[in-house]
Amino acid sequence: MTLQDLSNLGTFIAALATSISVLLALFTYRKGYQREALKNVREKIATYRIKYQEVNNLLDTSCSVELGVCISNEIKALVPRPHSTTAIAEFLENEDNVNYITQSCYLGLANAKAIQTSNELYVISSAEQEMFPITGKLLSTLSLYPSSVLTTINQTDYLEPIPKGIYSKQ
Repeated sequence: MTLQDLSNLGTFIAALATSISVLLALFTYRKGYQREALKNVREKIATYRIKYQEVNNLLDTSCSVELGVCISNEIKALVPRPHSTTAIAEFLENEDNVNYITQSCYLGLANAKAIQTSNELYVISSAEQEMFPITGKLLSTLSLYPSSVLTTINQTDYLEPIPKGIYSKQ
């Protein structure tokens, strides 16, 4: 073997070692990523009952009060000053303000901390669903009821224009 052959052999071995090192690093990274994703999925499964109870508490009176306060704060910002009872009643009964009231309801719901917290409870990343399709499907099936409750709470389709005279003194 000549010196040139030894040099070529050394270059080949160095290139091969570099390639193996890169492949090993990618494999290690992928395994770590999968391990972290599996840990997150396990944590979601383990805490599912607690999260379900938290969403169930949305139907509690305290959450209703919070939603009402958030919506009323948004509507109060639209009512002309001074904020007297008659000014608020006239604003709410005016049919021209229905769109503003509906938008205020959406903003109030979006600003409510209970709604924001509950919307974050059932987030399953697409990477986790791709890596663990059966578990992702299970979690999405288990969260059908709570997510439907959240969807219903976040809708203002049931709001209708306020009848005239409902806030006026009789």
